[in-house]
Amino acid sequence: MSLDSKLQKFAVDELSKLVRIPSISFPGFDPKHVEKSGEATAELLKRVGFQNIQLKKVDECFPYVVGEIIVDKKLPTALLYAHHDVQPPGREEIWKTAPFEPTLKDGRLYGRGTADDKAGILVHAAAAEYYKSYVNSSAMPMNLKVIIEGEEEIGSSHLLEFLKQNQTQLQSDVIIVTDTANIDCGVPSLTVSLRGLVVVDVDVRSLKAPLHSGMWGGGVVDPVQVLVKMLAALTDKSGNILLPSIKPSLQRKLEIPVGKEIFAKQAGVLKENSVSDNFWHRIWYEPSLSINAIQASSEKLANNVICDRAFARVGIRVTKSESGEQISKELVEKLKNLCKEISNDSVELHLHAHSPSNAWETDPNSKQNAWAFRAADQALQKAFGRKSVNIGCGGSIPFIGPFEKALEAPVITLGVEDPFTLAHSENESLGLDDFYKAIEAEIEMFQTLAAAFKSR
Repeated sequence: MSLDSKLQKFAVDELSKLVRIPSISFPGFDPKHVEKSGEATAELLKRVGFQNIQLKKVDECFPYVVGEIIVDKKLPTALLYAHHDVQPPGREEIWKTAPFEPTLKDGRLYGRGTADDKAGILVHAAAAEYYKSYVNSSAMPMNLKVIIEGEEEIGSSHLLEFLKQNQTQLQSDVIIVTDTANIDCGVPSLTVSLRGLVVVDVDVRSLKAPLHSGMWGGGVVDPVQVLVKMLAALTDKSGNILLPSIKPSLQRKLEIPVGKEIFAKQAGVLKENSVSDNFWHRIWYEPSLSINAIQASSEKLANNVICDRAFARVGIRVTKSESGEQISKELVEKLKNLCKEISNDSVELHLHAHSPSNAWETDPNSKQNAWAFRAADQALQKAFGRKSVNIGCGGSIPFIGPFEKALEAPVITLGVEDPFTLAHSENESLGLDDFYKAIEAEIEMFQTLAAAFKSR
């Protein structure tokens, strides 16, 4: 099939409505927008045929949107996942378009959340709309359940409790996730591994207020110097993370149709030799450390002062070889020891460790998974005109591991992003050609999964 132009327009129009809601789940941003986003998502799902729509919370978390289309209890059931919260816009002066005003340019839709992950919501919604308006809802070959999360970007801290409270309601035979990327534009990709994530905020303070660097320089401790020395000491000269539980990993043989030259273009590196050897292996199957933010003064306000404090956010992506919780503890302890050693206990150190998540891997050829991956590839081939590629992903989706384990169901991930999406960065965008193909693929997938489940 080829996606009807009316359905394409429906998908882009409805996605644009959601993107206009700045549903940033991070502290310091108006939480009412995330609530509004949940309500708008619920209303959309209701219009495309989902029933029993509910906005659910655990304690005071941002809303999860759940619903279902039950055609026949004898049919298999797919659980559809995406999330409606988004990252902060970042440096708004870097954006070429307004971050929350979706803008179409050269086949891409620009705006925060266009890809990560409001496009994922629309893949599910447009597939349901196809059966509702173009075929007949009673012809849906599977039952559907849907969960659209509202706190994925801040670590899904209420996820396990949510699952515990709603496991029976969400029980399904297969899980379809639309929150990953294709390895390249036009190359359908199924993600079979994800790294976990550890995040610690580091705040070094030494003064009640900034001081003139000429009048006071040399007489008091500079907290910025303390912080940068601490950060530098977290890795060695080769970039290896200096924590006890992080060990060298075994190299895996990977056959990926994207080489170093294409990868360098995708990443937008200034110098190609900044791309590491074995880069796919290092991104997917080795831990990595990033300084996500660092602040003392700012480039715009820089003047001759000794700053009163310095802040950094340290993120470590962990693999199946590490425990997120253990790495978080080791990172906190390392930072405490470094601060004491470097500053001679002359500054105040404040650390905040966010809830860690573990890595996830699945075997597409296992007895539990093989039928679903074959069916998914069949659907992707029909939509994209080529076989799918099984890939890893260096990012994290806390939802997948706990739900796979609890539901004992295979997890199929569809790429809605691509290497040029710039998710989490300024100028995030969605390639519409692959977006339409992802919708086609999910429509086909309902058919192929239902048939494969029956003939397992």
